Amino acid sequence: MIKLKPALKDAVLLILSVFVGIFIWALSPVFTGETEPWDSSSGYCPLTLLLSGFLIGFLGPQKPWLWPMGIYLGQFFYVPFIHFFSAAEQA
Repeated sequence: MIKLKPALKDAVLLILSVFVGIFIWALSPVFTGETEPWDSSSGYCPLTLLLSGFLIGFLGPQKPWLWPMGIYLGQFFYVPFIHFFSAAEQA
């Protein structure tokens, strides 16, 4: 296993958690047919949030509060893209 300095490991896991948040939204139409993850009745949103939180938390148990913040931050960054492209398609 690769040994990283704690600060570098935290930065890598934070970036990973941001991308996980983006992918949760980006892959929602593929798996659920819905643009927004919570619109599906399949449980996609809570299941992916739970699994991704456990996975990243397993990789970095020292700061468990930081990884969910990264996941939500990734979702926050992705939402404007959804609305921008859906508005462009309707025009």
